[in-house]
Amino acid sequence: MAIRSRLLHAIPAALVLLGCAIARPSAPASTPTATPPPEPVELDLCSLLTEGEVSDALGEAVAVQPDLQTGACNFATTAGPQAKSVSVSAAQGHQARQLLQRSASLGLLFGGDPAAQQIADELKNNADSMSLEEVLEKANLLLAPLGYTYSAFGPADIPAVWGWNPLGAGSMQQVRGETYLAVSVVGLEEEAAQSTAESLITLARGRLLAAFTIEMGESLRVEFTISPPTPEPEPSATPKPASNMTLWVSDRAAGRVARIDAVTGEILADIRVGTNPLSIAVDEDAVWVGNEGDGTVSRIDPVTNQVVATIPIGKRGFLRLASGEGRVWVAACLDRAVVVIDPSTNTVVNSIPAEGCWNVAVGGGAVWVPVGERSILRIDPETLVAVPAVYVQSGPSEIASGFGSMWVANVNAMTISRFDPETRQVIATLSTDLDHAQHGLLGLATGEGRVWLATTDGIQGFDPGSDALVLTFHAVPDPQFMTVANGLLWVTTTGPDGVVGLNPITGAVVWRVAWGVSPMGIAAGP
Repeated sequence: MAIRSRLLHAIPAALVLLGCAIARPSAPASTPTATPPPEPVELDLCSLLTEGEVSDALGEAVAVQPDLQTGACNFATTAGPQAKSVSVSAAQGHQARQLLQRSASLGLLFGGDPAAQQIADELKNNADSMSLEEVLEKANLLLAPLGYTYSAFGPADIPAVWGWNPLGAGSMQQVRGETYLAVSVVGLEEEAAQSTAESLITLARGRLLAAFTIEMGESLRVEFTISPPTPEPEPSATPKPASNMTLWVSDRAAGRVARIDAVTGEILADIRVGTNPLSIAVDEDAVWVGNEGDGTVSRIDPVTNQVVATIPIGKRGFLRLASGEGRVWVAACLDRAVVVIDPSTNTVVNSIPAEGCWNVAVGGGAVWVPVGERSILRIDPETLVAVPAVYVQSGPSEIASGFGSMWVANVNAMTISRFDPETRQVIATLSTDLDHAQHGLLGLATGEGRVWLATTDGIQGFDPGSDALVLTFHAVPDPQFMTVANGLLWVTTTGPDGVVGLNPITGAVVWRVAWGVSPMGIAAGP
């Protein structure tokens, strides 16, 4: 019984797959003609998932436990009849291969025949010269006795394969190119564990960068710059005149924002901002960028294309922005607050408690914040009083204003809730016809006569007149965030397509703007 007890604890912990390597990789030899690699982007591994997200998924409060021995970030319940935990791991390049090698060695302990030993030796000697997918394929052969398999994933609509261990540990891994991501769940029944892992890996994947640095305290720092470096032109000293509509796009991996002509697809400016920029809000006088890696907001002057102010907000991590009603509103969700910026002074003037927040939007004369499992918080922009005002379906996340209504994407229910900002009543619930176990919901936007929802099964368009799903576009792999400009639907992607402009009626690709390493946030403005 003592041996079984030790296995119950050791195997699930090992099958978190050891996280990222502790040692910093040696730098590759440089050549006189080599282009300098992009500046690494810092990513705290524990920011891939937040405490609130894991608590909601497990139904209990959790404590964060960074594991400096394995490089994983662990979330464990602090009360309840049975211990539950979630671990998230990420790696890239050499570290990802090393991770799979070590996991394969664990499988060898349970299926150590001569053929298995030969596979293990081949991995040990040749992994660095093999693609990550090849290493993955051979690691699967050794991990089969444990009930685990990995799945290389390409198109967004191909889900990762779930692995379940008879001893009660489940893990879901995804591998793309040189990047590896895993979420492991312990302490639930298999069906619940799989559902939890699928939901959380979708969230984590949306925050994973193509090139990043993981920092966990002072004891672990691993830098990854595997993606080919992208040329970094200097910000325009004399900006080109723009058309009557431009796009602003953040590059999460390179700490930059592009200004793109929505008529010609030309890149008008490439502007360095803070670390890990994501959310962008645009008003008549400024472009506001939330830098999740350093907990700041950058203000860009659209006349000069220069950063004119950097405003400290709080903790590094999840930041979402909206502009309107004379203020800039920042959902600083790790600080459990909506931070209010006065654009006349570029200073923080207030902080409104918002426990478990996800996002922020302005519409109908108020500020709206999805919080917790089902609530939408309403903030009065004059008094700054916040009250729970609307209750939608499970997992409200993205929120947008349009067609006289507010629209909320519910990631757990796989629906869109439409509510009236005046009466605060839900007036329609729109079905995506997607299975939560297989798909995820991403960006939300309104315009060109449609409500647009980016999903892992394509981009869906809803008719606000009938609240019906009327079209689905599959032309863009890995759609992330969207906006409407110059009669086109613009979409950021994590793949090689970069920023894509679509005909909103036919779904045909009109523009592909190849820019950046990881374009994510997007907004339209003058």
